[in-house]
Amino acid sequence: PFESFWAGTSAGIFRFGGLFSTHQAQDLDNCVTTATRIEGPGTLWIGTARGLFVQGPDGSIVTADNSNLPGFDVESLTPPRVNVIRRVLNEIWVGTSAGIGKYDLTGMAAGQLTNELLDFGEQGSVDVLDIENRYPNAVWVATAGRGLKRQDFGGPWVHFKPDTTENNLVSLEIRGLTYEASALWI
Repeated sequence: PFESFWAGTSAGIFRFGGLFSTHQAQDLDNCVTTATRIEGPGTLWIGTARGLFVQGPDGSIVTADNSNLPGFDVESLTPPRVNVIRRVLNEIWVGTSAGIGKYDLTGMAAGQLTNELLDFGEQGSVDVLDIENRYPNAVWVATAGRGLKRQDFGGPWVHFKPDTTENNLVSLEIRGLTYEASALWI
């Protein structure tokens, strides 16, 4: 049976219910970049060009603690662009243009990943474009210009680049990841 789904657009986010009925648009940022449904409180997490939003217990969409996101400007209180949202074990990882902000399943800030994503000798920030965690016992991170990153749960980060990878990684620009049939697809 068809239930409902959310669609992110340049005009906000819309919830469609049934085959022909729609609900009012939620007043959000003018550019939704990503969204994901997580079971439990805060079931819908929405990333925009100007920060992160979470569905509250009453179904309303509220602003998340954007100060936990890498790239948050404390002077102007401006959050960064959110590129990807994924559940990794019992946390929500939010990839931004400057790293990963981590939240617990209730939406409380749980830290950041910034320097961990830099390879030895690198400086600056890491623009995180995708996160894949269905690979057994590991999480993979795709970046814009910094290659591919992997952390075996509980272990150190491993950095993959074209000049250090035996399997011919062709670019430092990794835009998307998926895991299927025991293989990571880039």
